[in-house]
Amino acid sequence: MVVTFTSAYLIDKTKGTVWLRRTAYFLSILPQASVAVINMDDAGDAAPAAAMCMLIVFANVIVRSLAELVSRRFKRKTQGWRAR
Repeated sequence: MVVTFTSAYLIDKTKGTVWLRRTAYFLSILPQASVAVINMDDAGDAAPAAAMCMLIVFANVIVRSLAELVSRRFKRKTQGWRAR
């Protein structure tokens, strides 16, 4: 819920940066996609529901990997004094 409202705020306030708006839009519709999967499964559409679940998992893996890379790079720059 917090992600949805934060993403909606970012969509509204970041009119100059297209990539940030698209990312925020994706994050705001992701919780709705998980609810859609449950509705599809209840309706008997198991194969499309499974495919949508895999897309959600792949999207989460990609975003998490990118976040880890950015975090690692940021730590390397800011915590360099610890390596000495």
